[in-house]
Amino acid sequence: AALANIEYILENDLVGNARKLEPILLEAGRRMLEASKGHIGRADGHGLVVALQFVAPGTTNPDPEAAFDVVSRSVEQGVMLFAPVGVGGGAIKINPPLVIREPELREGLAVVENIILEKYSA
Repeated sequence: AALANIEYILENDLVGNARKLEPILLEAGRRMLEASKGHIGRADGHGLVVALQFVAPGTTNPDPEAAFDVVSRSVEQGVMLFAPVGVGGGAIKINPPLVIREPELREGLAVVENIILEKYSA
């Protein structure tokens, strides 16, 4: 099974796909950071993984309630995210599958970004 997975990854250039989509994911993380008005303290990523660290504005203290709310609302709208992780449970990871295509990536990111805009733009 492991060899079949490796063959699939190589035959379908999933590493190349991740490399191609990385800028889209990282840019979305940056936009969410800016839109959060200080509720996201950091947005870091590499490849097809970006982490958004939710914090109490003006601090570095994790805000697990805000992270959980964004995850919960994302799942309700069909975008599966891991439960909040990291120190204090204040981070969410956006890590789509390596086989994702650009339209689906953009669609999922728009859901999460809209939730953050709705939550923090008022």
